[in-house]
Amino acid sequence: MKIAILTNFKNGCNEEDYILARSFAEDGHKVDLLDFPVESKICDFYDLKILKNIWDLNPNTYRDFLENLNLLISKLKKSKCKIINSLDGKLDFEKYGKKIFS
Repeated sequence: MKIAILTNFKNGCNEEDYILARSFAEDGHKVDLLDFPVESKICDFYDLKILKNIWDLNPNTYRDFLENLNLLISKLKKSKCKIINSLDGKLDFEKYGKKIFS
């Protein structure tokens, strides 16, 4: 199985992503760690897509991050990809009134 783990190499919280990738590889899968944002044709190349630590809490780039995330979610919903996450935004900081920047 070809697996893509989407991460954000800039946020410094992706150590567990490397552990997860190594574990899948040890089980015989082809695994790529991809820096988010990614090309929208990701569904064409991978059997399984895992969104991990992709957030961006930098106030200067957060809006671009949200735009890229919403584009990816929209494309995943329209594709024939199997989706485990409901992609309903339950963890969306702004949507649910959580403050990220002061």
